[in-house]
Amino acid sequence: MNSIFLIMFLILLSFFSIFLIMLLIYRKYSKQKEMDIKELNEQIVSLEEKLKDKERRNFLRLPIGNEVCKFYILKIGDKDIDLVKNRMGEGIISDISFTGLHLESIYNLPVKDAVEIKMEFEFDNHEFEIRGLLMRKEEHINSNKLIYGVKFIEAETRAQNDLNKLIRNKELEKRRKMLEQKEV
Repeated sequence: MNSIFLIMFLILLSFFSIFLIMLLIYRKYSKQKEMDIKELNEQIVSLEEKLKDKERRNFLRLPIGNEVCKFYILKIGDKDIDLVKNRMGEGIISDISFTGLHLESIYNLPVKDAVEIKMEFEFDNHEFEIRGLLMRKEEHINSNKLIYGVKFIEAETRAQNDLNKLIRNKELEKRRKMLEQKEV
């Protein structure tokens, strides 16, 4: 009888040992898969950033001939900005695209914090009021003006859609003129 219990105990011990070994193998396998997933997610983020950068560069930058633009500061990061909120500044738009514009101004605004502005300007005899986010600032020697890269943040508004149509039409017009010049 003792030998039967001993054999059953050894069999149970063997099953338990096999189960434990399989559990350790699975744990090692799942850790490796987690590391693989983390690495793939990092690659996805990197590729998405590269794609956004590439798309940004592919968008047409249409020079618009120094259009005057009024802008109002709506927000600077999470800070309380009651002293400057809704104060008007003026600048010049040098070029525009579907995603944003270049704004030249004498005002030195921060770009390290998220600065949200509302812009009012005229383009091709149409008035626009669009919100934007200051993305970068350029300073140049021998100039008191600063150039801001502004990204539109109202991608689905009627004003944004109307602006995109005008930009598209201007680009088509520009291409037609280039084709006509090549034919002549």
